[in-house]
Amino acid sequence: MLNARVIGAGIATLLAMSACSPMLSKRSDLGNGWRIGTIVRTGDAESLGPMRENDCRRVGALEAGGAQRYASVQYFSGRHAHLRIVPIDDALNVQEGDSVYLRLTGCNDAIMQ
Repeated sequence: MLNARVIGAGIATLLAMSACSPMLSKRSDLGNGWRIGTIVRTGDAESLGPMRENDCRRVGALEAGGAQRYASVQYFSGRHAHLRIVPIDDALNVQEGDSVYLRLTGCNDAIMQ
């Protein structure tokens, strides 16, 4: 009878640990610079207004010769809303209002659906 209780407790512990693993993954994602954001606007480098700090157009517009599409993505850090302008990969089909994952570090592959 004692063995059944020990086994039952072990199984319950394993189930509880596996249920928490997605939370640990999300914490890790936050620690690696990923946030959930909303696309506010899309367009070419010039149509999204003046340059901002940490703006991916600083490098990309020169390399792409103005043909690159960009997204202005709003995300929150605490209670504060921020905007980040990042390139849109040709394989992504995103539009204004879409929720995306936004990487705050670097400009390559900065958004994912």
